[in-house]
Amino acid sequence: MKYIRKKKEEKLYQQWVEHDELPPEAIPKPENEGSEDVLVSRDKVGKDRREQQLRILYILFGLGIIMICLGLVLIIIQSC
Repeated sequence: MKYIRKKKEEKLYQQWVEHDELPPEAIPKPENEGSEDVLVSRDKVGKDRREQQLRILYILFGLGIIMICLGLVLIIIQSC
């Protein structure tokens, strides 16, 4: 949420400069410039982890379906 808020503030400052004809030096700089990168990288790590967990879940789900199908085929073959 902080990342979105900072982006909105930066956009607002840019609009002030454009409309009020302020010098670019009058734009206040964000206090924690590096924190945005950390926030984005944490989101990326969390997203990668979720994607990996979903991949494993889908593989296990597929293997389960294959096992059920093989079991049904074996039951049908033995009953004939």
